[in-house]
Amino acid sequence: MPKSPKEEEELRSQLAGTFNYAYTEEGAKRCLEWVKSAPEMALDIETYGRVKRDAVLYTKCSVRLISLHYGGEWWFIDCNHVPNELVVPILEELQDKPKYLHNALFDIPRLYRKFGVLLNQNVHDTILASRVARAGEWERNKDKVLQKSHGLDECLQRELGIQIPKDRKLKWDGPLQEEHLQYAADDVAHLKELYTALKEVLREHGVVERYEAISSRLPDFIAAAVRGVPLDTGTLQPALDALEREKADLESRLNELAPDHPEGLEWVWGNTSKETSPEGKGRSGPLRALSLVGVELSDLQDQTLLDHREDLELVHTLYLYRKKASTLSRYSRWIPDFYEDGRMYPQPKVAAAVTGRVLYSDPNAQGID
Repeated sequence: MPKSPKEEEELRSQLAGTFNYAYTEEGAKRCLEWVKSAPEMALDIETYGRVKRDAVLYTKCSVRLISLHYGGEWWFIDCNHVPNELVVPILEELQDKPKYLHNALFDIPRLYRKFGVLLNQNVHDTILASRVARAGEWERNKDKVLQKSHGLDECLQRELGIQIPKDRKLKWDGPLQEEHLQYAADDVAHLKELYTALKEVLREHGVVERYEAISSRLPDFIAAAVRGVPLDTGTLQPALDALEREKADLESRLNELAPDHPEGLEWVWGNTSKETSPEGKGRSGPLRALSLVGVELSDLQDQTLLDHREDLELVHTLYLYRKKASTLSRYSRWIPDFYEDGRMYPQPKVAAAVTGRVLYSDPNAQGID
């Protein structure tokens, strides 16, 4: 790891000598000429954030690296060193060309937010193709039966028999090293080949038309992702503040109604563990507290608590507390993590459910009460 700006510059120079690594104006211009000559492109980005979870959030993340691949050649654009005005013409060259990505609904909106170039046309998305081609398929993982995963490494292994090393501990906010660029190279090297293989699976399963129908709407979903949705924080924030107060009042009432803790600890009302022995994870949880006052419950599900709410005030109060805590947990991050300039930016996942419907995460916008 370089210890001084001089050592960092030497490292960047070494990388540029080994890879097509653009970190200077000259490198960016060479990359632009190469992009102009390419009829199509595989594309991926790497992002980072102030803390780990920020690295994937539309409003929080920073784009560090743009990886491009065509015809056995790669280019890597270091966005921490190449000015935006030099990256924009590179992206503009890609607007009308066929583009291969894995999860375009992540990469393209974040590129748009940073550079103002929307790459939502002529997109071939391998994660979308995999979700449609393998819809309803399950696999056994150890002793569990799970829906097939559509991560890039799983797709490459399943469709092409290619394994790529995935060092998920790499940090993208500091000086880049050779392992960063090798990781990024693996992410784009096989995207067109993977897409071609998935098209064959779509044909074999008789779902080509279904995929084309969904894929044809991808530009609309990308455009919607960069627009976001209006969010009235003037209404939401007071509601959250009121929920916080109500939750605190209910927690105080729970502590008044609860029995003394056998080991002298504080009760933790959000603890759902069923291990209620003095050494168990649930030794300070509600199930143990209820057991001590003669109420034996199998779990803390809403219906279970409702069925026993007449037994003791403690049960009814716990039900109300858990409902308030659940609602607060669902909406408390909306403003600090997903909101910007009057709008909220959830992450769409097209054909992500077993049923094929669209889901949203960060936040779960389709679950608004």
